[in-house]
Amino acid sequence: MKKYVSLVLFSLLSWAVCAKDFPKVILAGDYPDPTILRDGKDYYMTHSPFYYAPGFLIWHSQDLEHWEPVCRAMAQWEGSAMAPDLVKYNNRYYIYYPAAGTNWVIWADNIRGPWSAPKDLKVDGIDPGHVADSDGKRYLYLSEGKVVQLSDDGLSTVGEVRKVYDGWPYPRNWRTEGMYLESPKLNYHNGYYYLTSAEGGTAGPGTSHMVVTARSKSVLGPWENSPFNPLVHTYSERESWWSKGHGTLIDDVNGNWWVVYHAYAKGYHTLGRQTLIEPIEWTPDGWCRAKSTGTFPKAEVPIRHGLELSDDFQGTELGLQWTFWKEYAPKAVTLENRTLRLKAKGKTPADARLLLATAEDKNYETQVEVTVGKNNTAGLLLYYSEKAYAGLVSDGKTFTVYRHAGQKTEIPNTLGTQFTVRIKNQGNHVSISVGKDGKEWTTLAEGIDVSGMHHNAYKGFYALRIGLVSMGKGEAAFRQFRYKNAVPQEKDLSAYLMVFHKDETHGLYMALSRDGYTFTALNDGEPVLAGDTIAYQRGIRDPYIYRGPDGAFYLAMTDLHVFARRDGYRETEWERDRNMYGWGNNKGLVLMKSWDLVNWKRANIRFDQLTAGLSEIGCAWAPEIAYDERVGKLMIYYTMRFRNERNKLYYVYVNDDFDRIESLPQLLYEYPDETVSAIDGDITKVGDKYHLFYVAHDGQPGIKQAVSDRISGDYEYDPRWYDFEPKSCEAPTVWKRLGEDKWVLMYDVYSITPHNFAFTETSDFITFKNLGRFNEGVMKSTNFNAPKHGAVVHLTAEEADKLEAYWLKNKRKYVSTASIQKNPLFPGYYADPEILYSEQTQKYYVYPTTDGIPGWGGTSFKAFSSADLKTWKEERVVLDLRQVSWAKKNAWAPCIIEKKQTDGSYKYYFYYTAEKQVGVAVADHPLGPFKDSGQPLIGKGLPGGMKRGQNIDPDVFTDPVSGKTYLYWGNYYMAVCELNDDMVSIKPNTTKILIDNDRHYSEAPYVFYRDGYYYFTWSKNDTRSADYEVRYVRSKSPVGPIDPSESRVVVCKKPDQGIYATGHQSFLQVPGTDEWYIVYHRFKFPDGITMGREAGYHREVCMDRVFFNEDGTIKQVVPSL
Repeated sequence: MKKYVSLVLFSLLSWAVCAKDFPKVILAGDYPDPTILRDGKDYYMTHSPFYYAPGFLIWHSQDLEHWEPVCRAMAQWEGSAMAPDLVKYNNRYYIYYPAAGTNWVIWADNIRGPWSAPKDLKVDGIDPGHVADSDGKRYLYLSEGKVVQLSDDGLSTVGEVRKVYDGWPYPRNWRTEGMYLESPKLNYHNGYYYLTSAEGGTAGPGTSHMVVTARSKSVLGPWENSPFNPLVHTYSERESWWSKGHGTLIDDVNGNWWVVYHAYAKGYHTLGRQTLIEPIEWTPDGWCRAKSTGTFPKAEVPIRHGLELSDDFQGTELGLQWTFWKEYAPKAVTLENRTLRLKAKGKTPADARLLLATAEDKNYETQVEVTVGKNNTAGLLLYYSEKAYAGLVSDGKTFTVYRHAGQKTEIPNTLGTQFTVRIKNQGNHVSISVGKDGKEWTTLAEGIDVSGMHHNAYKGFYALRIGLVSMGKGEAAFRQFRYKNAVPQEKDLSAYLMVFHKDETHGLYMALSRDGYTFTALNDGEPVLAGDTIAYQRGIRDPYIYRGPDGAFYLAMTDLHVFARRDGYRETEWERDRNMYGWGNNKGLVLMKSWDLVNWKRANIRFDQLTAGLSEIGCAWAPEIAYDERVGKLMIYYTMRFRNERNKLYYVYVNDDFDRIESLPQLLYEYPDETVSAIDGDITKVGDKYHLFYVAHDGQPGIKQAVSDRISGDYEYDPRWYDFEPKSCEAPTVWKRLGEDKWVLMYDVYSITPHNFAFTETSDFITFKNLGRFNEGVMKSTNFNAPKHGAVVHLTAEEADKLEAYWLKNKRKYVSTASIQKNPLFPGYYADPEILYSEQTQKYYVYPTTDGIPGWGGTSFKAFSSADLKTWKEERVVLDLRQVSWAKKNAWAPCIIEKKQTDGSYKYYFYYTAEKQVGVAVADHPLGPFKDSGQPLIGKGLPGGMKRGQNIDPDVFTDPVSGKTYLYWGNYYMAVCELNDDMVSIKPNTTKILIDNDRHYSEAPYVFYRDGYYYFTWSKNDTRSADYEVRYVRSKSPVGPIDPSESRVVVCKKPDQGIYATGHQSFLQVPGTDEWYIVYHRFKFPDGITMGREAGYHREVCMDRVFFNEDGTIKQVVPSL
């Protein structure tokens, strides 16, 4: 077996992620639909302006990598202008573009202008592409493979439009928006015309867009599709760039060829479609195909890249960074004395006057000084469209914070008519602050989520841009507009954050220092993250924290509890046999990402699930994080062994979201003695050298160093020991002293009681000074001891202040979940639970949806029974869709009612969803077998004139006052009808809509009666959302009316204990008492939250007590583990 494992490992290590320079972003931010031309040694490019005026910002480059803005070619136009083609023909420049249902052209004899007014070509279609044949005849290609001849001057069309190309038939199973053949761009090369087109739709699914090519000897076809199609495409939504498409081919002065196109950065549709480039090559038979490497041409004169967004308003003309929105109003702007004055219009940001600038970074900060004029309201926004924006405005008396276009909060303005507003956008998480002098800030809003402000939600193909806004009357004055990438540099940093774990809790601790010498634990020395709520093994070890190139914080930890049996989480000492898999055997890591060190996104990584070849790993320990500049990816390096072999250091690459491993493990370093383990690696780059400190188990374990010219290997062995400890130590980590050329090497002296950290200091990584252990030298810990396996990251003063303030306000004691865990009720994936007490059997029953099946594809229902609500027995299948004639799949969300018959017997009526219809089945016992009625009780037709929604999630309720029985159901809406006495048919003309929209309601109605009130409960949000929750209102009637806007929460997520998506409820009153329970489902604990949308069918059933206030309202339920 050992030989087999070694062979598998060798096979795995042959898979590597190689250095890849392309695709490369050449214009970050919203620069969609690029069109590019070469004019000798110069290259020019422009993009779609839509409603941003003036439009067609032209860029210039000599090396295809560095671009400078030249001019804006067009001031005014009709409609939304998009998808241009910039060409030069017979020494004249043209821009062809579609807008307002037709196509237009502007032209100039100098690329810098002046440009003509738009001329209507009076031809339908979009995305024009210009080409001339060998005889000088000019043509304009359009979307859908159509073409029309142009006049000799290119300013009008000749003849009829004809279709000459059908596109490339991509595989039917590809996930796209549709064919959408568009963006024709033409080149001539070696006797062929090459037609480059876009297909698949420019947004929608991440895999939608693509670039395809075809060729012909004639400009009018017939066209032969390339065997290398698609030339550019996003094959998987796991890729970093989504919707890659709309490409143009361009050759450089050296004869090399390139394709320029646009794409969305994954997770950042708000930034718009950015301009990318990658090299292509020509095959011997005359086709182009992409390649991974290329060399840019050299510029004769260096070009300063990009567009300076910060503006002191020094000139007399508006800078190229600014555009109006849906107007061109230069007379509304006055520039003087380093001040921009903007005349107002409108009453809200939706109709106000705006000046917009294009954000370029995932993490940025922008601010401006605002002076509000008389009867004016002004401020700073992030603006997508009239329906989607966030930011702050003020009239001098009140600050109005917009979290969204329809959600605003008013706060008294104590600063007056002149103030500075600052917006930070960190990964689509926005905070807004105000100040008087730009130094002292008051935060007015945090945690504004702008991630949904993009085309897929609001259409238009725009981007979330920074906006100066002036509305009302008069004018506003703006000074000192600033924009910067908000990733802090060393000069911005002033504090140190240490993370570590403790053996007592296996949780994550944090300690803060302002000077790098004295550390104080946050949360009064209690864990800030409980390991038993985030890890498979119910504990974490070896935490490492890292600030990524995007400025976010990345946290990696070992998923391992070495005392799980002691603490009640495991019945065995180890997860697997120690003799076969070794001490501390485990299979994975816990990865987390945060922008504020408080709110974390988590992923649980299992290496044994990556591939069969890793099924026999013995451990995955001590992960650390780095950024491989050569590859352009985040890298996790860690300790791993196979079974009980010796430990070595490996690395993998991980995606930017920090939730998916993107390569198989590669060997980073192994000890030269094949019998000795190397563990706990830590890499620090200084200059052009990478210093790897690690633990060598060569005799007494201690710290050694190896050095390399590259991060991912070739480390040279150094026999020297670098720790000063007479005892065994491990977990080396290096951090820099801010403002000094000094580095601290910290390590864990685990062989003493209590454990402690020891420290050494160096300036050259050769000579080290011993600083001693915590509280035995210059390094101090003020309120904690016995830390284990730590790491340190630098913080800004603001980050440190906010983190410290948060834990002063939100202190919490750690309580082991092993001592308090009550849920789930029974093992396995189940959801949508219905609970029943049966008078006949005097038992309790739960009827759930069978979960764990992609797409909620269950085909049967089973039941669980209990005599005491504590011990539950899995019973048989009570209904199988194989016995149902009208539906065969999607068995969801049952409900049941017991009816005592006049003869003393009992009937049970089981209502359920199947194929988005509601059926009913009948039995004589709570466990069935149930027999379906033979047809759906509620078919696919929506009730009450509803245009949206689904007939799902039935709930049956008998009114104890009137004796009538009602059925409630609906997704998007809540409907009700009265049932006939036979319980299997609906009383005519009793159906009504109680809730007709999903603003406050989503699905899963459930009604119960208590003390004169009918409690209408339901679930809000998508069952795949962590925010799925139960809400309710009360009524004096079982058929309403009810007002969902007045609803209150019954139960919702509890992130600090790893509880998410608490919903789809039923309620139980213990017979003869006022003791109530809620039964609901949640994401699988603890890792469901890491599964993305798949968590929506990996759910488990839970139960908690329900208590009522004196006025009968429900006390919010705190979900229990």
